[in-house]
Amino acid sequence: MHRNEHPLLPEDVVLNTSLIFKALADPTRIKILYLLSREECSVNHIAKVLGMSQSAVSHQLSYLRNMK
Repeated sequence: MHRNEHPLLPEDVVLNTSLIFKALADPTRIKILYLLSREECSVNHIAKVLGMSQSAVSHQLSYLRNMK
């Protein structure tokens, strides 16, 4: 069989899906996203709940924001 005979996902779908999995590949980011899905939280609140520094939380939030 030739490649053209198999339906493939469009490249933009493949890229966007891989970016989502990359963003979710870190347990801390999953925890942050879960907290944010439950309530609006400040960086200070997230840091306190997760036992992290505000700087570390800000870094993770920045990463997620850049990943959209």
